Amino acid sequence: MPTPKIQVKPCRILIQPSNETSSFATETKKYDRHAIGTVQGVYIGCSMKPGDQVIYDDSNAIEFSMNGVSYEIVNVEDIAAFIQEVE
Repeated sequence: MPTPKIQVKPCRILIQPSNETSSFATETKKYDRHAIGTVQGVYIGCSMKPGDQVIYDDSNAIEFSMNGVSYEIVNVEDIAAFIQEVE
């Protein structure tokens, strides 16, 4: 299914989370998080591009779904690393 046309505001990134999750625990609760995903949309002038695989902090993400596909919008500062294929 094609990615919807979503124009993100400056300093925001549209990410499609992968099925992989990470988790962490506090004294009272365990949290499962989506911290790996694929960039689907960027603001004009951003150095990232759609298709980039990233590791990101999803604690402040805006989560939603369209056409049965999950997406998250995060601040560019929440991108912690890029995942690159090793040849």
